[in-house]
Amino acid sequence: MTYLALPSRGVLVPGHCVITTIEHETNHRQLNDGAAEEVKNFKKQMQKMFASQNMEAIFFETATNLHSRNKQRHLTIECVPLPNDVAQDAPMFFQKGVMECEKEFEQQNRSIIKTNAKTDLRRSIPEGFPYFHVEFGSDRTGFVHIIEDESRFPKGFAREILGG
Repeated sequence: MTYLALPSRGVLVPGHCVITTIEHETNHRQLNDGAAEEVKNFKKQMQKMFASQNMEAIFFETATNLHSRNKQRHLTIECVPLPNDVAQDAPMFFQKGVMECEKEFEQQNRSIIKTNAKTDLRRSIPEGFPYFHVEFGSDRTGFVHIIEDESRFPKGFAREILGG
């Protein structure tokens, strides 16, 4: 079972919310079919709602600490609405952010998997690997970045991109 909530680390813009699960799941990859379908439906409805306000929802998830019993995170898919004219540039800023992160930390590989509405993330993301996922617009295009070294990947990566 999934639900909407306010972000625990503060709201970036009005309408910013999170999709999460009642059961403890650490990331989207672990969801069962029912929960994955609920997340998909939430995203679809959030996109429709924000589209009626001339906005586009950006969804993102950072899945880290997958093998640590003490630091495991709970699944949090953030939804940040942006005005359409700002949202159209978001994919470029996220790609640039990943590339800059890679330059700064050369030991990481550029492991990027393109995604869209038909992509089943649970089958696209290698099991057991930490990752960052972002998707844009009603067509839900986006990408997954496999994180090679968690200690070098910024914890607030997406917030930094959206806030910058």
